[in-house]
Amino acid sequence: MGGQREGDWMMVASGAQFWPLDPRADEVEIGDIANALANSGRYNGHTRHFYSVAQHSVELARWALLHDAAEAYSGDIIRPIKPFLTEFAPIEARLDRVVWQRFGLDGEL
Repeated sequence: MGGQREGDWMMVASGAQFWPLDPRADEVEIGDIANALANSGRYNGHTRHFYSVAQHSVELARWALLHDAAEAYSGDIIRPIKPFLTEFAPIEARLDRVVWQRFGLDGEL
C-alpha cells in the first residue's frame, strides 16, 4: 500500500519511520514500544522517583495474570452460584491477599 500518508512521520527507536495519524500494523514493533514506554514517565513525570509507563505496564500484567489465582486453591465457582455461598467471599479474599503478597502486589485489584 503506497501513496500519500496522512500527517507526518516520527522516527522511532529502531530508526524506522512511523506515522501516528496513519498507523499500519506491519510498522508496529515491540522493541519500539518497549523503548518508548521505558523512557516515558507516568503522571507526566510528576513523581518523586522516576516511574515509567513500562514499569506500570509490568505491574498491571502481574495483576492481570494473577486476578484468578485464588481459584487454584478454591476452584472456579461460577458467577450465578457464588452469591449463594455466603462463606465463600471471605475465603476467596484471604486467598487473594496471600497470593498477591507472595508476588509483591500491594493494595487491591
